[in-house]
Amino acid sequence: MESRHVTVTLSAGRRGRLTVSDDGRGMGLRIMRYRAEMTGGDLEIASNASGGTTVTCTFNNAASRP
Repeated sequence: MESRHVTVTLSAGRRGRLTVSDDGRGMGLRIMRYRAEMTGGDLEIASNASGGTTVTCTFNNAASRP
């Protein structure tokens, strides 16, 4: 099943957080994990109770450095 709804949020601070939630499957987790690793970030993957997946990438925000 392809996603019908996708929500993307981005928050800034010393640690940035990018969250992507969908109601389907097939978000391209391998490339997301690779990109998180390349930025020194962490990737969390969770199944949603109503179906779909939430992926959260937490990373050091270079823009917040003096």
